[in-house]
Amino acid sequence: MNSLATIRKLVTVEELAALQNLELVAARVVEGILTGTHRSKMKGGSSEFAEHRAYSAGDEVRRLDWRVVAKSDRYYIKQYHEESSLGVVLVLDASGSMAYGDSTRSKFLHARAAAACLSRLVLGQRDPVGLAVAQRKASTFLPARSSAGHLLGLLESLLKTEAKGRNDLLSTLDWLIRNLRRRSQFVLLTDGFVELDILEKLLLALAARGHQLLLLHVLAPEELTFSFKENSRFQCLETLDEIDVDPIVFADTYLSRLQAFVDRLRRICLRAGGDYEPMRTDQPLGTVLGDYLRRRMRRSRRYAAPRAR
Repeated sequence: MNSLATIRKLVTVEELAALQNLELVAARVVEGILTGTHRSKMKGGSSEFAEHRAYSAGDEVRRLDWRVVAKSDRYYIKQYHEESSLGVVLVLDASGSMAYGDSTRSKFLHARAAAACLSRLVLGQRDPVGLAVAQRKASTFLPARSSAGHLLGLLESLLKTEAKGRNDLLSTLDWLIRNLRRRSQFVLLTDGFVELDILEKLLLALAARGHQLLLLHVLAPEELTFSFKENSRFQCLETLDEIDVDPIVFADTYLSRLQAFVDRLRRICLRAGGDYEPMRTDQPLGTVLGDYLRRRMRRSRRYAAPRAR
């Protein structure tokens, strides 16, 4: 089976059509989620020296500047201007809570379709892309590659994955941060239902290692509006625990707590130097991704504009 036939199983006809327009937008994005090979302002490990930075755990010892160490008795590493593409690592939350879907397809199917679209876009730019599926006892990791044949492997891995069980996003992120040495653009596709204190520490560690972050926050419309009217029994899709709730009585408390949760998740992303992008399952995927890429492109142009003297 070829990659086109496989992607048709993951995305709708409308999303495939929108994907063609996204590819045109992505071709114009110079820095950010899709980076094509170019001279970057980010610092990495090529031949032209940029500046020194204090050594931190996880840095390669071979990059220490021993002359500075001898003079100051402090450890500093050399940073260089990088002339290579930025790898993308897609991190897909496949926990049970992502299986929720009522008036729309499930959060997981929506996030999975987004991952398929982004994989094709990144590889279309000839940039490497990898995939980490966060799922308790069934996590998957495909290292970032840029070969054309890599797309089929990514899509097939997405196709065979289902959302179930307890959340494993935090331990998956921890493993990636400790094991991936190459500076990458992390794209998290999740509903964010994790311990936010731990998530904040992980995202700050991710940023400290030079990685970039985009969090696509996937939520269903019912989670955002709590439009239930009758007494209902709710079941946790991760633990299978159940609770009886009167929605009329509980609605205000729920919506207040949800807003506080969303606001804090956004602040965590910003503190880690990343982007937070809401992705509702009742909104067209192509529109959401396209709008984000266009904003990213405009922002890159502002940063690239010469300063007046």
